[in-house]
Amino acid sequence: MSTFAIISNGTVVNLTLGLPALASGQTSVDVTTASPQPAIGWSYSGSVFSAPAAGTPTKEDTFLAQIAAGYDTGLGWTLPLDDSDRNLITSGATLINCAITALNLQNNSAGVAALLAQSFIFVDITGTAQTVTTQQALSIMVAYGNYYNTIWSAAQ
Repeated sequence: MSTFAIISNGTVVNLTLGLPALASGQTSVDVTTASPQPAIGWSYSGSVFSAPAAGTPTKEDTFLAQIAAGYDTGLGWTLPLDDSDRNLITSGATLINCAITALNLQNNSAGVAALLAQSFIFVDITGTAQTVTTQQALSIMVAYGNYYNTIWSAAQ
């Protein structure tokens, strides 16, 4: 089976076995017999693959460094960034928004105010519990999800 490099904007973005399906703006090159074998992050021009200069971080390196650094909440503490936390935070934001919508549909502004004033606990990157209001938590959740999506998109 042949190995193909998927190229986007002159950079190898993936390697696949077999002819890949391509997104708009991507091309593929059969690298089965290429020597040296290119890797993700290598540049491609014409028929030449080039490794990044030593010490030059790839998009994946940058993404992983940002994941390791976590998400700065702006409240003096940092949340870890990983898939399980991202999924939990995304579902938490959805539940809060659903509760607010349900209370609004009942014309229960006092219930919305009470919900937003409740405490919410995050465990920060050091393992310390951080208590915030639900309104603050909702803001953090939305910004956290946007940040994760931004750095993920930049790494693609």
